[in-house]
Amino acid sequence: MGLGQTMLTAAVLILLTMLTISANRMLMESAQTSYESEATSMAGDLANSLLAEIGRKDFDANVTYDHYQNNAEFNAPGSFGPNASEAFAFPDTSTPYKSIARYSDVDDYHNYQRIANGPTINGFLLNVNIVYVSSSLPGVQASTPTYTKRVEVTVTHSIYLPVGIKIIGIFRY
Repeated sequence: MGLGQTMLTAAVLILLTMLTISANRMLMESAQTSYESEATSMAGDLANSLLAEIGRKDFDANVTYDHYQNNAEFNAPGSFGPNASEAFAFPDTSTPYKSIARYSDVDDYHNYQRIANGPTINGFLLNVNIVYVSSSLPGVQASTPTYTKRVEVTVTHSIYLPVGIKIIGIFRY
């Protein structure tokens, strides 16, 4: 084999190696995109499930349903969160989640954290933020009690969803 044939063989081997590396990179990127898409879908399902759980609770700890209350009777925005008998350490990781039995009203979930697992991906972190909002403009936070609360559930995953997604629910008295 001459020098020309050796160089040609070496060039073909280098080209073949580069093609193999490129193909593997494309396969890895495709798998990562697939996992991120699946994580986004699961995160939405987990957030909606938590919003449904919250929606089954009373609007406020001071609410009564025998008459239409003045909104000044509701908890002040600074007093959101569980009371002493409802409190427990975060994040909530137990199954069933402690919040289901311990929390009685929507604003108990303020600053709540839960670690949840999906069918194929584990370790999602759910964070909840609750504020009073204007009844006519649910995007505008109110500084005093109103008849409307905005519940924001942010879901992140350290690997597949680092930025996270936010699902918002609006609850009215």
